[in-house]
Amino acid sequence: MHLLGDSFGPLGRLMAGGVLDPSPVFDDTRNEMADALDELLTAGVTAGLLREGVSGRVVLRALGGICGLRNTGWKDDAVHIATILYDGLHYVAPQHVSKCRG
Repeated sequence: MHLLGDSFGPLGRLMAGGVLDPSPVFDDTRNEMADALDELLTAGVTAGLLREGVSGRVVLRALGGICGLRNTGWKDDAVHIATILYDGLHYVAPQHVSKCRG
């Protein structure tokens, strides 16, 4: 959350200022960020550190929602939401091995 900072910091300003703007002007930027997140997520899945089935676009939207918080207490809420997102991405269900008795 230190990237968000007290006044949204660099990441917060980027997310809230333009990248989340629905204008087609920012389509390339959104797509590039989503593609970069896809690469990071794929590497995490390959290493067994992240769950499968989460796209960069979904993570980008989740981060955008966090950056859009602007009311009193936003920072505490943002930390809590980011923790949930982080924990959710790291959850990898244990592989269950079926033991058949013959």
